Amino acid sequence: LERNPDMDIVVCRYDKVGEDVTVSALKQAAKDYYILEHEGLIRTMFSDAYEMFVVVWNKLYRKKVWDTLRFPVGKLREDEFVSYQYLYPQKRLLVMYDRFYNYRQREGSIMQKCEEKAYWDNMEALQQKLHFFETKEAQEYKACVERSLSTIIYYYECAEKYDNQQMKKQIRDVFMEEWKHVKQKGIVKISKERRVYFNSFSI
Repeated sequence: LERNPDMDIVVCRYDKVGEDVTVSALKQAAKDYYILEHEGLIRTMFSDAYEMFVVVWNKLYRKKVWDTLRFPVGKLREDEFVSYQYLYPQKRLLVMYDRFYNYRQREGSIMQKCEEKAYWDNMEALQQKLHFFETKEAQEYKACVERSLSTIIYYYECAEKYDNQQMKKQIRDVFMEEWKHVKQKGIVKISKERRVYFNSFSI
């Protein structure tokens, strides 16, 4: 941040390590960092690199980023509620090649448990995110729709795995509500592959 005064956030990569794994010394990357302009940032934050951008703990921030932004009280997976709100205003974002963070995977942790409340809180955050991006550029909204609705289907599959019939129905109702809204608005063209996927889930 000191070297790049025009940027407010720096992202670093991370490694997921087991609970009993001894962390080795950092292996420095050949390159230092790369920069994402706004358009690339929005595209990347809804890509397969989604997790790296949605979590808050792998970033450095200027204090002003959090002047008015706060985590919601009483929510699990609260990163989902705030990350897009501080990422979207960024004109440029710096991403470190080095993996400076070791994310320890601990059995019984809040992230490892399949708590029903976590799913509902996460879906609430996804719905808020969808409504936020609905007012943005069409391509940005498209990226948000494709990622968010796919995530809701994933939650349905999790409920199916645990044979939670009531949760399956409720999740499907949320999906149908959001997918119907997207189609009615008609302001974004979903890729053919995603459209077929979403329509087949709707049947």
